[in-house]
Amino acid sequence: MREAPVRRADLEFARALRLLAGERPLHFNVSGQCMAPTLRHGSSVEISPAKRYWPGDIVAFSTPTGELRLHRVLGYWLAGWSMRLVTRPDSAGTRDPLIVPAEILGRVTAMEGRARPARVTWRDRLKASSRFVRLALRGLIG
Repeated sequence: MREAPVRRADLEFARALRLLAGERPLHFNVSGQCMAPTLRHGSSVEISPAKRYWPGDIVAFSTPTGELRLHRVLGYWLAGWSMRLVTRPDSAGTRDPLIVPAEILGRVTAMEGRARPARVTWRDRLKASSRFVRLALRGLIG
């Protein structure tokens, strides 16, 4: 199922909020099922900025069409002279277009219904990295 898009004004508001919040987390409600079962439609997540984003992290980013998405990082790819992130939803077979790191608002650090902070397991990181390698070997990146 495709995620509901966020209006351009909402995206600009989210970016402005990120600037104002600085290092403090932002809270969003999930719309769509593409990250199920990890993130369910209607659940609340906390997004915090990070210096680096690793395979397996779930990040919030803006798309060229102005949508705000929550997808999993698979790895990095050199496109031209800059590094881009390769992301993909958990419940879909296709990856997203390459993402400029500046478009990332942050990573999921807490999820509704969990007493502890959201932690990415080594299994999640290994699974994301193996998906990245498969995409690269099949020539589906770039």
